[in-house]
Amino acid sequence: MGFFYYSNSRVGCDTSVGTWQCHVPTAMPCSYQGGPNVRIAIYSTQLRNAIPISNHSISNPSIMVLISALPYDYELPTSDGLALLIIDMQRDFLEPGGFGDALGNDVSRLQAIVPILRELLSAFRARNLPIFYTVEGHKPDLSDCPPSKLHRGQGKLRIGDVASMGRILILGEPGNEIIPELSPLPGETVIPKPGKGAFYHTNLESLLREKKITHLLVTGVTTEVCVQTTMREANDRGYECLLVEDATESYFPDFQQSTLEMIRAQGGIVGWTAPAANIFQALEKWKPREKLGIRS
Repeated sequence: MGFFYYSNSRVGCDTSVGTWQCHVPTAMPCSYQGGPNVRIAIYSTQLRNAIPISNHSISNPSIMVLISALPYDYELPTSDGLALLIIDMQRDFLEPGGFGDALGNDVSRLQAIVPILRELLSAFRARNLPIFYTVEGHKPDLSDCPPSKLHRGQGKLRIGDVASMGRILILGEPGNEIIPELSPLPGETVIPKPGKGAFYHTNLESLLREKKITHLLVTGVTTEVCVQTTMREANDRGYECLLVEDATESYFPDFQQSTLEMIRAQGGIVGWTAPAANIFQALEKWKPREKLGIRS
């Protein structure tokens, strides 16, 4: 086996072509079987430029796992600062008789992403990773609903009106509940929000900081409204956001595609996008805060 060289105190290996093995004295051997959508690198503060790695041991290295994404690979945190954010998967938007239906939309389009979201939930729950849900809704007296929102549009029902699932977009009503297929478990946080963005007049930011979250996988509906607004808010607050392409949906296919392109334009001006399959593969290799021993 040849030596690995490095510069700027960084050693990396693209494992998309197969198995990578590395050996350094006084540490445990390691190997990694790469996949087509996962890459791995090793970092150490003790490395020196242009010196064979085989002559050095590595102290407290950390694994960096990358998700194959657009506009370029998305780096998962080396600490456990990752959370899943599920935007507004509530009955009012996804079921007949709700607000989305009242506006004349085909709600079945949004239901198509439920299986992928269930898989994402299972993956995060299996790893005890934080999960946050949002629901858009207002107080029963509508004191948190501005007149401009309340009176806009010409639909047959408005916010606060009584429909088949209770009052439209009112907190605590049956239609405001998350759909049964994605019901939160105890310990998973549901954040009511009065606006499009999940950070507007909510405690989401304080909860993320409390849990030391730095990276968000964003999902939910609708792509061009509440999802995009939340990603832009998160981006302005310094969070690294990836939108899961097949776990978000719009009533309008063209709007969804346009939003994906806007988010990842100009080098990821808002964030990254990737299909769920790439995320599942990366999560299989991601071991935050794990110490990796390497030797020759």
